[in-house]
Amino acid sequence: MRAPLFIAALWSCMAVAYGQGDSSVIQNLQEQVKAQPRSSLAHYQLAEAFLQQKNYTAAANEFREALNGDLQPPWVGVSSHLGLASIFDLTGQHDRAVNEYRLAIQTGDGTGAAQQIAQDNPKQEAIQSDDPPLTAPAAFRKYRTPIGPEPVQQTEPEYSEEARAAGLEGTVFVEAAISADGTPFDLQVISPLGLGLDEKAIDAVKQWRFTPPAPAVLPSAIIAVNFLLPSKLSRWHLVGASFDPPEGVSRPIFLTEPYPLGAGVSRKAIDEGWVISAIPRAATVTLRFDVDEDGVPQNFQVFAASAPVWGDEAIAVLSHWRFTPGAKDGVPVSVPCTLDLVWSQKVWTGETLAQMRSKLSTAEPVRSSPPAKATITTVYIIESSTPQSVYSVVVSAIIGDDGVPGNAHIVRSFTPEYDAQALDAVRNAHFNPPLLNGRPVVLPALIEVDFRASQ
Repeated sequence: MRAPLFIAALWSCMAVAYGQGDSSVIQNLQEQVKAQPRSSLAHYQLAEAFLQQKNYTAAANEFREALNGDLQPPWVGVSSHLGLASIFDLTGQHDRAVNEYRLAIQTGDGTGAAQQIAQDNPKQEAIQSDDPPLTAPAAFRKYRTPIGPEPVQQTEPEYSEEARAAGLEGTVFVEAAISADGTPFDLQVISPLGLGLDEKAIDAVKQWRFTPPAPAVLPSAIIAVNFLLPSKLSRWHLVGASFDPPEGVSRPIFLTEPYPLGAGVSRKAIDEGWVISAIPRAATVTLRFDVDEDGVPQNFQVFAASAPVWGDEAIAVLSHWRFTPGAKDGVPVSVPCTLDLVWSQKVWTGETLAQMRSKLSTAEPVRSSPPAKATITTVYIIESSTPQSVYSVVVSAIIGDDGVPGNAHIVRSFTPEYDAQALDAVRNAHFNPPLLNGRPVVLPALIEVDFRASQ
């Protein structure tokens, strides 16, 4: 996103002070707010720090708190309205931005420059956001080659029973050769959805017809087969599912997947969801978990999310899902599962999917396998299981009074290859023994092992 020039000019001194929204700066400002909850200036400075971080929801909340405070010094009032206006402009909410400019004018306070900004900017066009989410589900990153040609005759694909029960939606990409009469042959799925939809896509495309290729044109096509459930009126959409059963173990089967109606999120995600809906954009989450012997999801791990809040929201939804468990020789067995989910508008169309593919395919993909020469660059103790790097594994261990870690196990997985290297790194590491009253003690710890490709 780009900030309006008038905001950059007005708050350049703030930008220098806060840099990129350093966490220590925000922590200090939050402590000031706690000490002076009625201080408009304290809330305003915290809002500015969040704005530098592009945390628009938190920034908007602090600007509102500033307006509800003591309004000292007087310029805080007009500047807080301008701050809200800039956020609304950045998120495409032009009418609300105009209202904030008007409220800024009505304050009658602030610098002449601020008043001029407020008077001039209701005439500006809303600023649209083209920023992709931080990460995108693999379903939207698998294939980027242009699709075509368009069929001149096609039938809608059928849903498999399990895919319909799971609410799986998305696109299967099929590569095919096109004969002289427009009939496709040599069909091959190059980007699957699973749960029986790949086979259904092939069955459908066999009945499609295309414009016969010109002699000079290579007679092949990349065909997009969309699977949509317009009757599933939920903002949550399952767009990818994969299982990793041990050898000889059957995979779990989707049994009941209650999708929430309405917003489908908790209070803490309402503001974030409202901003996403207004742009419009999509929230994306990739979750890993185990389907236990009773078919219940357990041990959730947020592999990727467009914002931290969406990992928690997705876990809340999936905790109610149930599966027929995987089994070996008739005995239920726990099986790892990975799901890609999207929170966006309720009803999807083929155009919706095409737009999402276009936007989300530009998001930086999370590395799904180790680079050729993976190196461990950092091993350090953290305070929560939320990683600081997308290329990392979080390991739980007990640091002994001699500094030697024991009982190491994976808390936040990446890939089997990364997990194995992370465990080896932790087990072979030696830490400064934790001290209590000057004496070494045993301490549980979460350790993040950060992987980066050698440059």
